[in-house]
Amino acid sequence: MKLGDERKPRRRGKILRNPGTSSVGTSGAIGLAEGRTEQDMRQLEMIMTGTVIGIDLGTTFSSVAYVDADGHVICLPNRDGQTLTPSAVYLDDDGRFHVGAAARDECLRRPEQVALAFKRRIGHPEDPWTVAGRSIDATTLSSLVLRRLREDAEHAVGSVAGAVITVPAYFGDRERTATLEAARLAGLKVLDILNEPTAAALAYAFDAYVQAGGDAGDLRTAAIAATAPAVCVVCDLGGGTFDVTVLKISGPRFDVLATGGALTLGGQDWDERIVDAIERHTLTHGGPDSRYDPRARARMRRDAEQAKHVLSVKGDVDVPAPYEGVPPMRLTRDAFENLTSPLSDRVLQIISGVLDDAQLTWNEIEDVLLVGGSTRMPHIRRRIARLSGKTPNTRLQPDLAVAQGAAVYAAILRVQGDTPPSSTAAAETRKADAAPANASAFTPAFEAAAADIRLSQVNSRSLGVIVRSPRYDKLVNAIVIPRNTRLPACNTRRFVTHGPNQRRIRIPIVEGETRDIRESVEVGVCVIDGLPDGLPAGAEVDVTFTYDASGRVSVRAEEKTTRRAAETFLDRAASHPPSELDELAEAVAQLSAR
Repeated sequence: MKLGDERKPRRRGKILRNPGTSSVGTSGAIGLAEGRTEQDMRQLEMIMTGTVIGIDLGTTFSSVAYVDADGHVICLPNRDGQTLTPSAVYLDDDGRFHVGAAARDECLRRPEQVALAFKRRIGHPEDPWTVAGRSIDATTLSSLVLRRLREDAEHAVGSVAGAVITVPAYFGDRERTATLEAARLAGLKVLDILNEPTAAALAYAFDAYVQAGGDAGDLRTAAIAATAPAVCVVCDLGGGTFDVTVLKISGPRFDVLATGGALTLGGQDWDERIVDAIERHTLTHGGPDSRYDPRARARMRRDAEQAKHVLSVKGDVDVPAPYEGVPPMRLTRDAFENLTSPLSDRVLQIISGVLDDAQLTWNEIEDVLLVGGSTRMPHIRRRIARLSGKTPNTRLQPDLAVAQGAAVYAAILRVQGDTPPSSTAAAETRKADAAPANASAFTPAFEAAAADIRLSQVNSRSLGVIVRSPRYDKLVNAIVIPRNTRLPACNTRRFVTHGPNQRRIRIPIVEGETRDIRESVEVGVCVIDGLPDGLPAGAEVDVTFTYDASGRVSVRAEEKTTRRAAETFLDRAASHPPSELDELAEAVAQLSAR
C-alpha cells in the first residue's frame, strides 16, 4: 500500500424495583435526628454528597436509575410519575421547548413542531432536524432530553453528582463524542459512557444473585459468579437501534468478546411497515394520498405503534384509517410478521455474525438475554429461540434493564473512586467537576464487592488509514485494528510512500469496515513533516495504532529511513469550542420550559 502526500424501598429476593413517587419522596426527606440507624446515615451521606445515576438515553424512550445506600437498584419516576420518558422535543409558538409525554402528544396536532427519534442522527450535524422551521442538530435535542432527566432525578433524590450514560455498542467515535457533548450541555457530569448491552448484562447478573437468595446489601462477587451465566448473548432491540454483544462473566470480570449491530434497525421500522400497509389500504379504498399530509402521517404512526403492541398479546387488530370514509384495516399477527420478516431476518443475521466474530457456537452459550421494548414482539422471541436453541431470558423489564445496569456501574465507579475515561475530554470534565467519590454511602459488603468488578471491552468499529492501492490505483481503507479486537490493543502495518521527494506525509485515520473509502468516516489525521529531499518512492513507513481500554487511540507514523515520526491522539474532544459549548449550555437552560 502507498501513502499519498499532502495533496491527498427494599424487598428480599427482589432488587430491581419501580417505586411510587411517595416512597422516593420519603427516601429524599431523611434529616438529622437522634437514634439514626446505619442505613439512615448511609442514605444521609448519599444525599449530602450527591447521588450517581445511570441514564439510558433511548431513541424513543429514556429512563434513569440509581443504587441506594443498601445496594437496591431503583428506577426513578419522572415528574409525570412514569419511569419512561419519551425522547421527544416540542417547540411551542413562544419558542420554548417541552420534553417528554407532552411533546409526544403534540405530535398529533403539530407534527412539524416536534422532533422524534433524533438519536439516529446524533454525531451528524450535517443532518439536522427541522423543528418549527428551525434547524436543530441531534446533539442539542438530546441535551434537552438529558436536562429533563437530570431535573427529574434531582427532584427525586437530590443533587446528582454524576452519571453513566449508555450508548449503542455499535456507536462510533462521532456518536459517542456527541453524546458527551449533549451531557455537558445538559449540565451533567459524565462518569463514563457504557455500551447498552454491557449495562444490561450487569443488571441481569446483579439480579441473578438476588433471585438466588442473596441480599443486595451483602453482595459477594463469588455469589455473582455462581449465579450469573458464564457466557451470554445480549440482544438489545430498542425503538431505533439494535445491538448484539457476547460477554463472558467470570467472577468479578465482565469481558466483552464481540459486538455488532445496526443504528437504523428498531421498533419504529416495524411501525413503518404498518404505516405503509395503512397507506396502501387507504388508497385502495379511494382515500387521499397521505404522503404529503404530516398530521395524517403522525396519526398513522401512532396507530401503527399501538397496533404493534396489541399484536404482541392478540392475534389481530383493527387499525384505523387516517381519513373519514375509509374503513379500518384488519391486521393479523401472521400478516404483520410477514410484512416485517425482512427486518426479523436482519436481526438474526446480525446475531449470527456477532457469534461468528466471537468464534463461538450456540452450544457454548449459557444464556440469551433480551433487552429493549421491541423484544416483546412474539416473533422476535420465537425466532431468536429457534436460532439459539435456548429459551430467551426475559426476567427483567426490557425497557428498564439498561438504565438499571448503568446505575450499577455508576455505583461501582463511585466505590472504586476511579472513573475510567471514555476520553480525555470526559476525563478533564470529571477532574474539574465531579464530586469526590465517597464509598461510605454504601454498605461495607457492597463496597467490597464493587471494588473488584472489572469490565473489558472490544472496539465496535474498525480503525484504519487511507492509502493508495498499487494494484487498483485508487484510494482504499487499510484496516489496522479490526472491529471486535479486545482492548487494550496495539497493531502496526507497514506502507510505502507514493512518490519521490515527498517532504510531507499526510495519513487520514478513519472508521470503516470495508476498503471503500466512501463507507469510511475520518476521525483524525497524522502528519509527518520535514522529510529530506531525495526521499525515493517506496520509502517504508510504519503506522502503529494503540487503542487503550478506555477507548483512547494514539496513532504513530515513522518513516524508517530518516526515523522521522509523528504521533496523534484521537480524543473524544468536543466538536464545539469550550466557549461555544458554554453559550449553548446556557441557551439550553433558558429554552427548556419543562
